Amino acid sequence: MFMGLHMTEQEFEKTARSYFNRFDTDGSKSINSSSELNQLVTNLTFHLKIPKYCKSGGAVMIQEKIDERENLEAAPIVVDDFLVWFKQTFLADNEGGNAHGGYGLESLKILCVTWNVGNAMPIHDMSKFFAKGGEDYDIIAIGAQECKYDTKVPSDWTPVAEEAEMMTQKTVKGWHHWFGVISTHLGEQWQPVELQELWEMRLIVFAKKDLAPQITDIHSAQEATGIAHILGNKGGLVVRFSCRDTTFAFVSCHLAAHEGKKHREARNSNCSEVLEGARVGIEQMDIVPQTDHVFWMGDLNYRLDPYQFGMMEKPEDGSEKLPKSGTPEHKVVWDKIQGWINNEQWAEIFKHDELREELLAKRVLCGFEEGEYNFPPTFKVLTQKKMAEECPEQDPSEKPMAYTTQRWPSYCDRILWHSHPGKLGDVKQLELTSCPHVFTSDHKPVKSSFDVKLRPKPESLPSDQPSDAPDIWISDLKGHGKIKVMDVSGSSDPYMFFYCPEIGINVPENIGPAKAGCTHMKKQNLNPEWEDNEVPILRCMTANKDLLREAHLIIVMQDFDAFDADDDMGIGTINLGPFVDHDDFIAFDTPLVCNGEQAGWVKGKLHFEWPSPDGQKKDRQFKSGGCHCVVS
Repeated sequence: MFMGLHMTEQEFEKTARSYFNRFDTDGSKSINSSSELNQLVTNLTFHLKIPKYCKSGGAVMIQEKIDERENLEAAPIVVDDFLVWFKQTFLADNEGGNAHGGYGLESLKILCVTWNVGNAMPIHDMSKFFAKGGEDYDIIAIGAQECKYDTKVPSDWTPVAEEAEMMTQKTVKGWHHWFGVISTHLGEQWQPVELQELWEMRLIVFAKKDLAPQITDIHSAQEATGIAHILGNKGGLVVRFSCRDTTFAFVSCHLAAHEGKKHREARNSNCSEVLEGARVGIEQMDIVPQTDHVFWMGDLNYRLDPYQFGMMEKPEDGSEKLPKSGTPEHKVVWDKIQGWINNEQWAEIFKHDELREELLAKRVLCGFEEGEYNFPPTFKVLTQKKMAEECPEQDPSEKPMAYTTQRWPSYCDRILWHSHPGKLGDVKQLELTSCPHVFTSDHKPVKSSFDVKLRPKPESLPSDQPSDAPDIWISDLKGHGKIKVMDVSGSSDPYMFFYCPEIGINVPENIGPAKAGCTHMKKQNLNPEWEDNEVPILRCMTANKDLLREAHLIIVMQDFDAFDADDDMGIGTINLGPFVDHDDFIAFDTPLVCNGEQAGWVKGKLHFEWPSPDGQKKDRQFKSGGCHCVVS
């Protein structure tokens, strides 16, 4: 135990850093306002279950501690300073929390593998990826890009290919071969959960046979983001399912290529398109807010930027136009990176990584986490044939990495993950590495293993509200910040609904302005404010305070469209723990995320309205919504 917590210091710091990154909502790599720090500390103390701050009066004590700090706008707090301050301020006198920290919970061991195959037939022995038989993993997800090739099947392997054709129901021989290579290596103790394809992209998820019966609600989807945003040369594949009451999603992508700002922005846009288009489950949400754990992998194609982070001086004309391949200027960048590779200066290389910066700036995949890449960049490498031609003195068995000068080396092949706010810390990355001794492609495969804790099955909820269960009242509800523009007019028509299945607040049956479970719509307004009687009362289906404290309320903002389906404007999450034991309304201010990109804020006040001892409740009149018809 560390400072009264049921976790090690390393586990605490990892969890605290995850929370810090989530609540660094402007991407400044710091916390620079009292409200931002309050949200961070409140959510973290409740996740850790620090008794002193989780009871009535805890919110006041937290704010008092925050008020003792100097002006945050003038002196923002960075993550390392936050860790020291939090330990001294909130853990020094901790009497012992009850945060699970992984103790006493079942877990699954998951392996994710991504590889751009290079449209070349891979070797039949996949031991470079994982041991024959699948080791001790429970679930293995393999994403492949450029996985279309001519096959030369060994004579003793033909029955496997025929079986693969039957199981995949695919007509492309490369599919049979790719599936057969994997399934043969895994053996009879494994079976496929789901397969998905788009042009030359493949995603296959396997599970141990003894686990497979516990996997339910299997769905898959695809989204093309390539030429004209409709062709499948680029895009993403999704497989989502439930296992022992925990939901998982695996996403495999191939994003826009090449160096430079416009290509980086295209990659960000590709990620947003995949989240917007490859929908499963609740159609009004992308997969992230409705899934406990999402694993995102693929040839994401993010590159090293020589100018943005100080690797090289910018050109004298002030432009950031990158040097073309084959020029002396391009070779200077290549030599610089190659020198770092030779000296194994992985952290120095990664400082110049595009995706690292885009994640911190909240411009893509908000809330996703990534491990440390303590190995050489995986692109653009020489195949074994080209190594023999261009580096004949290099022994690939001892030194398997060699790069073409056509592109400067980059970490194109990536694996990230995202956990629901209530389950941060349940995923522990065990390994992140490449497979350098695979020589058939100009990419090296990347693999990562995870230990994922499984929470106990939640209690069943009744269909009717129990007489002792509370209601949630929301007051002074407002949208602010950079609310997403959805209409050609330069504005939007926002309304919201709410979702919290842990306590029985389900997606409304009929979603729309002023309908049951939804707010009114604010026409052509990027700073919407709702009167209290324009916000629905939310009925909780449990009086169990422990369950209520663990719950997270999801706020979904939609843009009303009279002629078509309503559009996403963003989704925010509120940890209900700090509100359960307070008699008064408590303020909240939460960022909205729309398809992975931050998109404004929602603030207001929230209160649990409990029934009186004799079962009587206060009520709040909901104003009639009127008509939203369009008259032509």
